[in-house]
Amino acid sequence: MRFLMRGAAAGALMLGLLVVGCQKPAPPPTPAAAPQPTSEDPGMKVFMANRCANCHHLDNLGGGQAPDLTHVGARHDADWITAHVKDPQSQKPDSRMPKFDGKISDADLAALAGTLAAHK
Repeated sequence: MRFLMRGAAAGALMLGLLVVGCQKPAPPPTPAAAPQPTSEDPGMKVFMANRCANCHHLDNLGGGQAPDLTHVGARHDADWITAHVKDPQSQKPDSRMPKFDGKISDADLAALAGTLAAHK
């Protein structure tokens, strides 16, 4: 009888371990949501109108062929960004980005640079 009770206890323990081991692991914590671009942001309008998202990733938008701009403001100020957009090779000689000098108005470029510089 004692042998049967030990066997039953061992079986119950094994079943409990099996059930616990088969449970789904807890999902990882969700990171804080990235700021969502709004249609009210003039810099984001310029970003989208000039198809920057075709190559660059910003917040939850865009491609990944070119550098991610989500935190570009932590590395560069608005003046550097303006100079880079106008003539990328002037700031980064190996850049493959095309020049936008004369393709984006100074006002639009200032709005874009301000928006990007705020992305810390």
